[in-house]
Amino acid sequence: MAANDKAANIQALADRGFSSLTGACYLLLRIKKRALAKPWLRTLDIASLTQAPTQHLPQVCQIAFTAAGLCALSTKVTLRAGFDRQRTPLASARRRRRQCPCPLAQGHRLAQATCSAAQAASCMVISGNTLTTTTTPLSRKPFGFADSVSQPNYNWDGTLTPGGARDRDYRNLLAMGELLLGYPNEYGFISDYPHADELGRNGSYLVYRQLAQDVAGFWQWLACQAGDGMVGHMLDGAPLPGLESATIMGTDDPRNAFLFGEDRNGCVCPIGAHIRRVNPRSSDDPEGRHGFLRDLISSVGFSGASTACPAAVAPTAL
Repeated sequence: MAANDKAANIQALADRGFSSLTGACYLLLRIKKRALAKPWLRTLDIASLTQAPTQHLPQVCQIAFTAAGLCALSTKVTLRAGFDRQRTPLASARRRRRQCPCPLAQGHRLAQATCSAAQAASCMVISGNTLTTTTTPLSRKPFGFADSVSQPNYNWDGTLTPGGARDRDYRNLLAMGELLLGYPNEYGFISDYPHADELGRNGSYLVYRQLAQDVAGFWQWLACQAGDGMVGHMLDGAPLPGLESATIMGTDDPRNAFLFGEDRNGCVCPIGAHIRRVNPRSSDDPEGRHGFLRDLISSVGFSGASTACPAAVAPTAL
């Protein structure tokens, strides 16, 4: 069966990036009284794929439930059995704290209308964030790289035969079971999902993570790593981590106590690195006995005690 035939039952988030929106606000709620919460939930305008085919929407509401949340809304004792173990809150509070040691960011300027309505419906606001906006183009990652180039498409038309020999070759089209519950995945299997009233079918699992990306730190680290790889050692002269340590006759400098014998392919120190080009050591012969550059025993050194990557260094001509 084709998933696009059920577009009205699938939240738009499954296949839409909402490029017209420049911000997002997330609310984590706990249901306290079923009788009050259910009528309020029915008033929410949850955008489906049918409502958001291609046009830009001024605002979008999407919703997800934990296993505990669904059980709080239903009187059916068998509902929880439809979830696999990792989806249900079986871990102790202490274990959950170890897995998530940092509390979710709290915000005071939440979507006040939604919060007030949720509280009136006996839903306790556990956490939330301010309306986060971004000026980064959606076609770019925060680090500046182009995004979504390799984003796979999904077989909404149901033309694939998951698990069959014809569909084993690599393609940029995934079986619907990799996204939605109730459909075969790439192996031809259907994952477990709550079957009560077809509750789980056409749904999916949502992971909510709180992450921070240090853009400036990334580029500074990259500049240091690129420089180390081009020269062949650290800024203070220390060998690159992962090179073979060895006692070198004729020198007692620990910064010079390394060989390339276990790095024949340049996975640690690039083949084109400066220090490797001027002094390949034993890399022309891993045994280190018959290399034609064996007599080249001096390597180029660079002074400087600081191991920190300089923020800005003026170019110097030789």
